[in-house]
Parts: sequence; C-alpha cells; structure tokens
Amino acid sequence: MMPDDELNVTQCVAGLSVASLIVASVVALWFLNTPTSFFDLSQYMACVALWLGNLISMLLNAVFWFIRRSPRWLRWVLAIQAGLTLAGLLWVG
Repeated sequence: MMPDDELNVTQCVAGLSVASLIVASVVALWFLNTPTSFFDLSQYMACVALWLGNLISMLLNAVFWFIRRSPRWLRWVLAIQAGLTLAGLLWVG
C-alpha cells in the first residue's frame, strides 16, 4: 500500500470506530427510554448494544493498530476493550 492509501484507510477505520461507539450509545439510550410491557428487557438490550459497539470498536482499533503500529497508547485501549468484551461474555454466559 502507498503511504497516502494507508493514511486514508486508517482515517476511515478510526472514524468508523468512533461512529460505532456513538451509534451504540444512541441505541442504548433508545432502549432505555422505550417502555416495555411484560418483561423488562430494556436494560439488558441496552447492555447488549453497548457490548456490540465496544466489540466493533475494538476490532476496528485492532485493524488500525495492525496497519500503523502506533500510537503506543492504543495497545492499552485495546487491552481495556478486550477486558470489557470478555467481561460482557462472562456476564451473559
């Protein structure tokens, strides 16, 4: 890949990562504000939306790090996101 192509790809990946977290937050708030009739699934669905947003963001951040190998703090962000993703899996299972 040419350096300009690499920069364009990583900018798109970073933007998609942030967008996935924003969309997940909006969906979680929507679930929390919708009334439920019989079962109270809104809190569960909000947690699932946030978990999926974190999972998508983590995968996109991993692609970003794999391409650029920088910045150094992104490794810590990936470790925290991986921990939260595993915690969500353990909570559901």
